[in-house]
Amino acid sequence: MHISLGRALHGTAAIFFALAAGSAASVYLSLAGMAQDGRVVNLAGVVRGGSQRLVKQELAGKPADKLLARLDGLVRGLVAGDADAGLPVATDVAFIARMAEVSEGWTTLKSKVAAARRDPALRPAVYDASETFFGLTDAAVSAAEVAASAKVTSLKRVQLSLLGLTGLCCLVMAVMVQRRVVAPLRHIVDDLHLAADGTADAAQHLSSASQSIATGATQQAGSLQETGASLTTLASLTHENASHAREATTIARETHRAAEDGSRSMAELDRTIKEIDASSGDIGKIIKTIDEIAFQTNILALNAAVEAARAGEAGMGFAVVAGEVRGLAQRSADAARETADRIEGALQRSKRAAVLSNTVTESFTRILENAERVDGIDEELSVSSDQQSHDIDQLNESVRRLEAATQTSAATAEETAAAAEELQAQSELLRATVGTMFAMVEGHAPPVAAHPATRHAAPSPSAARQRPRAAA
Repeated sequence: MHISLGRALHGTAAIFFALAAGSAASVYLSLAGMAQDGRVVNLAGVVRGGSQRLVKQELAGKPADKLLARLDGLVRGLVAGDADAGLPVATDVAFIARMAEVSEGWTTLKSKVAAARRDPALRPAVYDASETFFGLTDAAVSAAEVAASAKVTSLKRVQLSLLGLTGLCCLVMAVMVQRRVVAPLRHIVDDLHLAADGTADAAQHLSSASQSIATGATQQAGSLQETGASLTTLASLTHENASHAREATTIARETHRAAEDGSRSMAELDRTIKEIDASSGDIGKIIKTIDEIAFQTNILALNAAVEAARAGEAGMGFAVVAGEVRGLAQRSADAARETADRIEGALQRSKRAAVLSNTVTESFTRILENAERVDGIDEELSVSSDQQSHDIDQLNESVRRLEAATQTSAATAEETAAAAEELQAQSELLRATVGTMFAMVEGHAPPVAAHPATRHAAPSPSAARQRPRAAA
């Protein structure tokens, strides 16, 4: 039955995978069992050492009920298993026999300990029983270690068996590769050798024809490139002028906004001055009222003084008070006149400030109008510059396309020549590679054969490697 190389390799890989999986599974299970065996050996040693500690405490008259209960549970768990303590059910025959003796010895030791607690005179018997129990637990620990060692030996045997199977599979795969790969490679090398010779001859002819085309296209591309460079410089200057126009438009708009802000601020200042003027008028009315009150008080004080003079000595005290009131009224009238004079001066200054505010507001209004006109002129200049820049860009783009087309033609010719040269180099490399493969298959260099004149291989369009086009 004929089996393909791919299926054979897949089957071999599946066998390798099965062997590796079996090896990993056996190691995993063995390691899990070894961990349990190690815990059995460890807890058996705990029983051995714990019994000695228990006896020491009991002989010292210190009952150790917790330790006694723990050892009792471990002795049972080492045989029947204990999930809480991580102990499996014992399966090794020798270890089960040793643990049966340990269980009997433990029962004897517990009875001796109970008797010694009731009668301290029996404590020497506890010591003798502990020595016997120590020997039994030591034998149980040794049996557990032997069982664990046997499992390790079994794991080693399984691993050696799997290693032998792996080596056999490798040998079968080597024979398969020799039969299914090396023989077909000989025929492939012979065909490649002939194809490389034909490709080298065709590449040489193609290189000669392409070089002459590339020379003329390169000269035409150089002339167009100079024209494109001049247009690029003009476009750069136009873009710069348009950028300056946009900057001037931006500055004019900012000036316009600043003028608007100043105009609004001056209008607010004018309203504030008018409000101050109105408030000063109200204060003047209040001062006038105070002056009239002082005048009336002065008249009342004068009348009171006249009445006190008529009263004679009986009105002398009242005359003194009337004089004081008259003096107070006089000072109030003086203060009111002084305040009125100052308020009048403030009113005059407020009126002058209002006049200046109106003048500044009119100036800001004219500045705002001029800024709007400048803004409009800059906007028109910016639009004109952008349009001019757009037109030059279109012209430059047309020249660039023409230049790109010419350079593409030149680059295509150059690439064709370069591809032909590279094809010739690749054919030489292919010939060397074929020689290397021939040496790998046959063990010696290939014989030198004459190039067949009638077998020129035409280069495929996809064989020429694409090169980057020349930048505009």
